[in-house]
Amino acid sequence: MRRFVVILLSWSSAAAAQSAVPASPPIASAAVTQPGAALDAPRAEFDDGVRLAPGDVLRVTVWRRPEMSGDSVVGDDGTLSHPLYRAIVVAGVPMATVESRMRSFLLRFNDDPQFTIEPMVRISITGEVRNANVYTLSPRTSIGQAVEMAGGVTERGRRNDVQLVRGGKAYAIDLSRADAVTSLGAVRSGDQILVPRHHDFFREYLAPGAAVTAAVAAVVNATRARRP
Repeated sequence: MRRFVVILLSWSSAAAAQSAVPASPPIASAAVTQPGAALDAPRAEFDDGVRLAPGDVLRVTVWRRPEMSGDSVVGDDGTLSHPLYRAIVVAGVPMATVESRMRSFLLRFNDDPQFTIEPMVRISITGEVRNANVYTLSPRTSIGQAVEMAGGVTERGRRNDVQLVRGGKAYAIDLSRADAVTSLGAVRSGDQILVPRHHDFFREYLAPGAAVTAAVAAVVNATRARRP
């Protein structure tokens, strides 16, 4: 019986030690840089760095032509879902090229078409935010603004260690900095933003170990009670 109790107590200690190892964020093999590193500053206007990808949205507004206006999703073939614009390829090219192609198309209907286009990129925001989801946002939106649009960081979120995955690389971003909104750059198509959780020592490490110890004690007491 003494040997049985020793085995159970050893197993309890091992399980508690294993639970004390903090989990890593799900960003395997991605290089993590200093907060804000390698990110461009926000731009007042769209430039050649903005590229649409399948799943993104192009907002088209044609003056006095509501039937030609609206939001169109970029399809897998790079064209728009709008019935009129299915022949226009918009994915993977600069916005200046998209505007030129749109103008050439609209010249079929008007000698001097008056229109505007606005790209909307799709990103995901997960982890310790109040409304984790996939969002379609303007490329003018900063990383901090995107997190706020997702309801902001919860009480258990680590605001100073937000993870941004972009183009196969990961960046650690400190949103607690006063200059974070202006220095971290704007969102890009395909960005993945993860807000990790603060580690609660009692809940994550001490409580599981205590539960195992209590279970061992219950087994020992039950065994003793069965003795004649």
